[in-house]
Amino acid sequence: MLVAVARHHDAIAPSGQFQESPLSFLRASTGTYLAFIGLDLEIATGTYRLELELLDPERVQSVWTQNVTVGYKRFPIQEITVDQAEFFSPNLNELRALLK
Repeated sequence: MLVAVARHHDAIAPSGQFQESPLSFLRASTGTYLAFIGLDLEIATGTYRLELELLDPERVQSVWTQNVTVGYKRFPIQEITVDQAEFFSPNLNELRALLK
């Protein structure tokens, strides 16, 4: 999930939390502050609270809250086979020789 904060005081990044976890904001070249929230695929459906602490251009602090609804979604499963030997460093044959 992406959180975007526009028209925030430039000198101090906004702060906030989602599910009691703190958010880290980055300032984009446009001046908008962005925070990315990773949602666990097994998160329970329901309503979660997003809370932000903001500074307006006059440096007046305010708290903004929003309820975020997480719904059920079924994602397709695609199984793939990967030749593991190509992803080892050293390669799998060299590793076997080292373990003998």
